Parts: sequence; structure tokens; C-alpha cells
Amino acid sequence: MDAIETRSYSFQIVAWACWLPVMLLGTIGMVRLVRMRRPVWPLLAVLVALVVTVALSYGNQRFRTAAEPVMLVAAAAAIVPRRWYAQSHLALAA
Repeated sequence: MDAIETRSYSFQIVAWACWLPVMLLGTIGMVRLVRMRRPVWPLLAVLVALVVTVALSYGNQRFRTAAEPVMLVAAAAAIVPRRWYAQSHLALAA
């Protein structure tokens, strides 16, 4: 279906390769947010709405763009606390 919409196959592969680390870090961040007892329902609501929309219509990569901001926020939750924790302990040791 994407080929019909004139998207190049090599570009799709590169885009998918760029998306995989975001998806992995986003998943780790979601787990971390749940463990920190932060409200994740707004993030999950967007993802559920996206999955329902794609399931009821048809799958296409452009629907992924709705999930990207959510996964980037979750990916930040996976990265930032670890860096903050390391920096705060270095400051205390000095």
C-alpha cells in the first residue's frame, strides 16, 4: 500500500530503523513511569486510540506519527532520570 502512495522502499527502511530505538526507549520509559507511580493513562490513551484507528481502517506508516510524541516523552523518562541520578551523585561526591 505504501508503494502505491509513492514512498520509496529504502526511505521506509531508514525511517523504521530510526523508529526502533525510540520505540525501545519509550517502552522502557513507560515501565519506569509506572514504577515511579506517575500517571501514564494520558500517554496510553493516545496509543490505544491510535491502535483502534489503525485496526478499524488500515495499517499505514503515517499513523505512527501520532504515537511518536508519546513515545518520545516516554523515551525521555527512560533517559533523563538515569542521567540526573548519575550527575547528582557526582556532585555529592565532589
